[in-house]
Amino acid sequence: ADPGTSDAWNQWSEDGLPGQPGTQEPYDTALQAFAWLLTTPGTPMIYMGDEYGEFGGADPDNRHMLRNASEQNSREAALLENVSELSQLRQSLEPLRRGNYTSLGATTDTLAFARQTADGSVIVLLNRGDSSAGFSIDLSNLAGDWSSPIHLDMFGNNSLQSGSVTLPANSVAIYYADFSGPDPPPPGPDGHCLIVDNLTVNGTLFVTLDLVNTCAKDLNYPGVNATADHSGVSGFLGMMEWYYLIWTDHTYPYEWQLTLDPSIPNGTNITLTFEAAILSCGPGSWHECPNSTLTYEFTVGDDPSGNVTGNQTGNQTGNQTGNQTGNQTGNQTGNQTGNQTGNQTGNQTGNGTGNQSGNGTTEPEPEPEPGTELVCTDGDSKMADDGCNTCTCEQNQWACTEIGCDPVDDSNGGQSSDPAGGFDFANSLRLGLVVLLLLGLITFGLMAFRRSR
Repeated sequence: ADPGTSDAWNQWSEDGLPGQPGTQEPYDTALQAFAWLLTTPGTPMIYMGDEYGEFGGADPDNRHMLRNASEQNSREAALLENVSELSQLRQSLEPLRRGNYTSLGATTDTLAFARQTADGSVIVLLNRGDSSAGFSIDLSNLAGDWSSPIHLDMFGNNSLQSGSVTLPANSVAIYYADFSGPDPPPPGPDGHCLIVDNLTVNGTLFVTLDLVNTCAKDLNYPGVNATADHSGVSGFLGMMEWYYLIWTDHTYPYEWQLTLDPSIPNGTNITLTFEAAILSCGPGSWHECPNSTLTYEFTVGDDPSGNVTGNQTGNQTGNQTGNQTGNQTGNQTGNQTGNQTGNQTGNQTGNGTGNQSGNGTTEPEPEPEPGTELVCTDGDSKMADDGCNTCTCEQNQWACTEIGCDPVDDSNGGQSSDPAGGFDFANSLRLGLVVLLLLGLITFGLMAFRRSR
């Protein structure tokens, strides 16, 4: 909202919502805030729309829809450009992201600080006042070479001369200096030195490759770019896989385990490409870019040991050891859907045309474990052999409960015994008969006694 208005914090339309600012002052204030946010330690957070100064009152009027460039006025576009430039500076200058904070001075309307790493430093100057302000910075304790003209004016048009500068009102200035290092030597004729060699692919798409330095000189930041021309192939990192250094006449082994998406139809041709590479090679760098490349072609559904081609030290377009020309006569089950018991004649044990474990058939199915019944129909049930547990058929196998059963005493005719001295039905019947007999005898004795009197 425009300064001085009474509607800046209104939130409901009936109260009168603030309109779009008609002066430059709010956008100058926003620039000061963003310059501080994007140059101080910590992770900056920008609410959607603030980057161009979206106007509004209190919640919920502070949540307008995002407006694109065609809907922004000149002040908003200028603020967005400055915020974008500050963000790019933060991304490109390591001291703004990771440097230590050093205070260089502060007044009511000015702030000066530095962000420093071991390799250099950045100076940030802020003047939020309505008039120009002078700064005098002691550069002797800052990292980097600040002797003119090494330092760079990164933001603003105010040159820093021996630590002194005057900034206009409502302005920001950022300066950067690092230690000047030696220029890299001109690249020699070494583009042929780094090659890819000894490419192999087996039937499971396990890939091995050697990265070789063939010259009598060390090479900095060597690596391999490995790619596939089909998105259904996974296993490569999707980026150059590099080392810091490869020594003279040295070799680095690479390996990948690739997998194919099951949705890739049989008969699809796939090409794998392997390129020797060096980080930041070419003119003005330490090395020429390598020119060694190998490609590997195979067809989904066939033995993936197809044709290897490339310009590996003289266009070695190759048959790559032995009989790996063409499809290596190994149908590898044609459709890869279950016929791996007949025509898998890949001879991955010698000539390239043999029988992978004998007669072209895979090993027989393992015998079921002893005691396991495999023939039943899901849902069937039966008594277990112990006579007290029950069994049900699940996935064509019997699954039985494991409830403890009463022990059986063979000396008792198979009847359950009670080692604790308890009564079963037969013992209870015998006891009842004895009691009745005793009662009969007592009754008979009493009657005889009465008669005798």
